[in-house]
Amino acid sequence: MSFLTEHFLRNAKDILSAGSIPLDWKFLRAEFFSDHRLKSRQFLCDLFPKGGVGAEFGVFTGLFSTILLNQAKPKSAYFVDPWWLIFGNRYPDWGIYTANGRLSTSRAHNVASQRIKRSAQGASVSVHVDYSVPFLEQLPDNNLDWVYLDSSHSYEGTAEELKVLRRKVKSGGIVAGDDWHDALDHPHSGVAIAVREAVGAGAFEMIGSYPALQWAIRRP
Repeated sequence: MSFLTEHFLRNAKDILSAGSIPLDWKFLRAEFFSDHRLKSRQFLCDLFPKGGVGAEFGVFTGLFSTILLNQAKPKSAYFVDPWWLIFGNRYPDWGIYTANGRLSTSRAHNVASQRIKRSAQGASVSVHVDYSVPFLEQLPDNNLDWVYLDSSHSYEGTAEELKVLRRKVKSGGIVAGDDWHDALDHPHSGVAIAVREAVGAGAFEMIGSYPALQWAIRRP
């Protein structure tokens, strides 16, 4: 079995269940032949309190957003991504994941919005084109029960997000995210460094780091 075929078979059921698939060969190739790690990340939803207020930062095409809605079952949730604010009309060339730089940011936003609304299941959902920290600053303190971060992938960005989340997440609330790398020479190792620093400072308690590059912390 080829590498691409393996990803296609792994992704097909989840992508089809998410719905809202445009008839666009660039989009379809990026969706079906990339490793989105949907099933390997969904266990995090078991940590999130059901019926809570949640937020996802870093939405892309909304595939994991549908997992969060279906599994965490929030009463309300925010889905925030800068889309074209940071990348312009098209994503950079990240290989198949962005159709080699031909995937439209507005197309990703439109599909994500449709998928989120389709998967809402009675929850109050909203989609925002914004950066994480400015958006968070607009929310009341102690507002969020859970947050999933798949946004900056950098030390500076994650550290700034966690600093604000210390105020915006309720006591006992969960912050989880993607891109945990222990190796310091990895380009995204700053995520783990920022999380460890926030835990060491007492802002959060470590729940764990997991396979599929996932991590979770709790506000004391």
